[in-house]
Amino acid sequence: MPILPYLIVASADYPSAWDIPPANPLACATALPRSSFPASASGAMIVPVLGGIDMNGANERPQLVSLFIAALLVIGAAVGVLSLSTRLSSAQSDAQSSPGGNHAAPFSHSLPPMDGSHLRAIVVEVVYAPGEESKPHSHPCTVIGYIAQGAIRHKVKGEPEAVYKAGESFYEAPNGVHEVSANASDKQPAKLIAYFICDHDTPLTVPPIDEHAGHEAK
Repeated sequence: MPILPYLIVASADYPSAWDIPPANPLACATALPRSSFPASASGAMIVPVLGGIDMNGANERPQLVSLFIAALLVIGAAVGVLSLSTRLSSAQSDAQSSPGGNHAAPFSHSLPPMDGSHLRAIVVEVVYAPGEESKPHSHPCTVIGYIAQGAIRHKVKGEPEAVYKAGESFYEAPNGVHEVSANASDKQPAKLIAYFICDHDTPLTVPPIDEHAGHEAK
């Protein structure tokens, strides 16, 4: 039901009904004359003012403004969530497409049969100056190499030579002959992190093991 402005006007019991001010100063109107009241009326009467201010409409406007502001906040939050989701998806795509970036591609390789009661892992950092290389050698333990910086030329006897860049990994079986291990650049240093997985006490690096000796060591 609409809430309309009202005037309080005097009834026939009042001495005068011509100079009563309206209850709402914004809705000005002339007080009703005494003849407008029935003779039996007593006390004051409240009558609606035609053409006055509709208080129900005045109350609705702040509510509409509040709803509008709330809608803007909801839309802004939704846009923020979508933007964050897009950025995360883009970052994940960049990491997967660039193995040389800050996020290395996963690496997995099966291990040969080993004595589980004597297993141990040893991590070694190998730094190559520009153009530096290692002499041929062998590793009695399984090796997993991770290129932390630059690029490394790598070749094991019986396998093709490969160049591994930062963020890439390789597997080297135990007792193989590591024929080439060198910095692929003559201008930039390179860093290799070698993970040795051993099940017996042994030097990590030994002179090249020929095929017959390597077979006996397995």
